Amino acid sequence: MGELFLLQVRIYGPSARWKTPKGQLKLRGDDLVLSITNTGTSEQKQTAGTEFRIPISQIKDFEYRKGLLSHSLELKSLSLDAFSSIPGSDGISLLLKLRNRERSEANRFVKALRLRHTEIMVRAQNEGPPDD
Repeated sequence: MGELFLLQVRIYGPSARWKTPKGQLKLRGDDLVLSITNTGTSEQKQTAGTEFRIPISQIKDFEYRKGLLSHSLELKSLSLDAFSSIPGSDGISLLLKLRNRERSEANRFVKALRLRHTEIMVRAQNEGPPDD
């Protein structure tokens, strides 16, 4: 399955208060791929040009909030360190800000992510734990 959607995002979190990394979020098969295109601080410079693969199966929940000037997508993981290598993340959650002018694309992205997340969770539930 190829890339379905691409969103321009800013990463917000406890370690990204003033200068926030910019990137692109892609829905690619069973994964979200976050590509850092521009970093905010000198200690984050080594992550520019880096891609972070986030398996959708490792996402516990996500929330899409619509605002007046921008929208946000918060991802919450199943494990304590799923997002730990991503600048601006606290390890368990990742807050992404989306530009208002990309509202319609963001809505389509979130609908596709919700559908993909549900499919993956149902598949995992049907497979169940391995028998010993």
